[in-house]
Amino acid sequence: MNKVQENLFNLVLEIDDICTKYDVEYYLAGGTALGTVRNHRFLPWDDDVDLYITRDNWNKLRNVIETEDNVVPEGRTFVYNGNTKYYNNPIVRYTDNTTTAIYKSQALPGKACGQHIEFLIMDPMPTGEEEIQEYIKYLRIYTELMSPYFVVNKNLSLDEWKEHYKLYEKYCDRVDSEGEDKVLKELEDKLLYFSTEECVEFCMRWGIQILRYRKEHLGTPRLENFEGNLLPVAEQSECIFRIAYGDSWMYVPDYEEQIVHNAFQDIEIPFSEYTDLYLDKINRDSVFEKYKINKRSNARAFYNRRKIDSLIAKEKVFVQSQHITKNIEGKEDFLR
Repeated sequence: MNKVQENLFNLVLEIDDICTKYDVEYYLAGGTALGTVRNHRFLPWDDDVDLYITRDNWNKLRNVIETEDNVVPEGRTFVYNGNTKYYNNPIVRYTDNTTTAIYKSQALPGKACGQHIEFLIMDPMPTGEEEIQEYIKYLRIYTELMSPYFVVNKNLSLDEWKEHYKLYEKYCDRVDSEGEDKVLKELEDKLLYFSTEECVEFCMRWGIQILRYRKEHLGTPRLENFEGNLLPVAEQSECIFRIAYGDSWMYVPDYEEQIVHNAFQDIEIPFSEYTDLYLDKINRDSVFEKYKINKRSNARAFYNRRKIDSLIAKEKVFVQSQHITKNIEGKEDFLR
């Protein structure tokens, strides 16, 4: 483990202590779970830790955080939408306040800017296919409206984006006329209506990528060796890896496919020493409103930007194919 990973590992052990004490189930997720099952350690390039938690278990943990004393160790904070102004993110963060990891999209809240563990909430989905597609449609709108900092659903195809943007624009008009809180509450009522007992699948409350897992994939947490400690992963983790990473999940990816993050990191200095330099010099309410305006402009221009990128890529493919054809002409025997 490098220094960043050592600190993240200690945060995981703290989370495990809290969840064990209060009977809250969670699972190592993403690259953390992959490294645990495949190598029993961090992936060498890994610089973050993700956890899955079902909605029921998050509600239980949230209730403990908000009603019990001395749950969270000194120098740590749970940050989530609902307890932190300007933190418009469906992901919960357990933050180490004695370190720094600042992402552009979290610079304004200024409270989730340390090394952190991310809880990815898994919500029960409806069961019918039409209902599932309706659910996904509104989940995308919900996450798009919630975050003013960047375009969330940027992985959609161009045709999907056209439909998504049409509905997003309609909901933006409703936000302007009815208020953001009311519209988001209405969407939450649509999305958080389904129960764990009745569902067949869970869906990650994220938006950037729609990841759906069957209830039995998460199942009862199974313990795996992670850096010398037994920690929980999903019961059918291998099925989850296949959905998230494809059939090649057992193979170590090439360098350019190794996912690292673009945070400004400082393991030695509390993030407040950085955030204090700018937070008291700006009007955060005003900046937040300008973020929203900028987000709508970016969403409006997104289709044309993607279209141009696609045309450029197509031309590059054409030019390269001409080079390849020219270079192999007359060399059939050599190629054979």
